[in-house]
Amino acid sequence: MRLLSLILTLVTLQMFQPAQAQTRLGHFADAREFWGFVDQAMRDRDFIRLIVRLGGPEDLGPSQLMDVAMQWRGEFPVDYANSAPVAARDMQGGFSIQVHAYWSGDDYAYVRAVLHRRDDGVAVITYQVTRSFEVDADGM
Repeated sequence: MRLLSLILTLVTLQMFQPAQAQTRLGHFADAREFWGFVDQAMRDRDFIRLIVRLGGPEDLGPSQLMDVAMQWRGEFPVDYANSAPVAARDMQGGFSIQVHAYWSGDDYAYVRAVLHRRDDGVAVITYQVTRSFEVDADGM
């Protein structure tokens, strides 16, 4: 059933590519909208939508995108019932690094993002979905 959902998502994204061009990939009105989107995608483990909306590698074709999504679904095997911000560090020039945790029981995942606050919203510079969260001397 989940595989069918992934396939339908991929087909839908391909069908509506021109309409999606109106939404700038990797761009959100603010950090709250960004984390709302990421939180929902992580809860649903909708990795295709996550990769495409955040402006994942442009060289990924549909089959490669499906492969990456299936790998991530194997790496992150549960639907995450809980989420919380873990760390945030504001930097100069409107940049910030933010980390959110996702968990169910003893299974954890983390999303770390570098965001840039601009006049027209928030741009996602880079993001990482991982199973570990390492804290350095600065708390990030």
